[in-house]
Amino acid sequence: MSSSVTDRSVGLFSPIVVGVDGSPDSWAALNWAANLCGGNGTLHAVRTRSTAGWPGTSDPIDIEQLLAGFEAEVADALSATAKDCQVTCHLFEGGIVDGLVEIATVMNAPLIVVGVHGHSKRRPKMVGGVVHRLLHDAEIPVAVVRARDEPTPQAPGTVIVGVGDGPATVSAVNWAATLASTRSLQVHLVHGATPEHRTVFNLERAMRKALEKVALLVDPDELLRWVTDDLHALVEELHARPEFSTIEITTAAKLGPAGPVLVAEAEAVLPDNPTIVMGKHFDGAVTGYFTTAALHYVLTHAPCPIVIVPQPRDPD
Repeated sequence: MSSSVTDRSVGLFSPIVVGVDGSPDSWAALNWAANLCGGNGTLHAVRTRSTAGWPGTSDPIDIEQLLAGFEAEVADALSATAKDCQVTCHLFEGGIVDGLVEIATVMNAPLIVVGVHGHSKRRPKMVGGVVHRLLHDAEIPVAVVRARDEPTPQAPGTVIVGVGDGPATVSAVNWAATLASTRSLQVHLVHGATPEHRTVFNLERAMRKALEKVALLVDPDELLRWVTDDLHALVEELHARPEFSTIEITTAAKLGPAGPVLVAEAEAVLPDNPTIVMGKHFDGAVTGYFTTAALHYVLTHAPCPIVIVPQPRDPD
């Protein structure tokens, strides 16, 4: 992993754009975002006038009255710990995804936050349409929050990062390390490995090991040793960067599919308010539209908020 890699995902966590549709998940997203950006931060709460299920929208209504009602509900929904956050409410005439992306672009926001489902959810193990489209359309990180037993998600705690290959991992690790360094949080780097897959961050080392034995035939114990070595090398690279030199970083190399491994790691540290951070590959207009099996599993099973950080897109 090159320490020289930078992208738009690395930066301060304000302003944050939040999609609000009146569902429990969207209120949870609003509070999580407010706790993330802090008392000096700014939130931009966005909804569309056609949002299904929003109280009082079944009949025509004056736009100023609708905006005033939206502002009042947002203020009531914010927890006591998030009251100092500056909030601006926006009503968007088009689709919510278009509104979120447009306002995030205009405000130069580093993050969009949404609930995992809105009022149109069908099955709990499906990714909502808004989330799915955002992961394709947004060029900045997207956080997905689900309402749990607690009405108000706390500020992020332990940052669990899914580690894999390629520029998406670079972006995710950079984003997580930046969050941890600005909030004095712990980073937990996790790689779920199967005998068919292995990860390395150094091409020369990868080629050397490929000549030593075929990855498909690698012994699982040796695979874990390889992955553990790679994670330790990644920790050394991060600590070599002045801005990340003081971060507490732990690692976990586990045999198993990446999705279940990440969810299990998050469940193990639930009292610490974990946040899972994953990278999203973007290989083109078609292939980039689909989520990987690991990302889909985490989105539908994680017990905590998830931040999906896209790899930088090819300008061409």
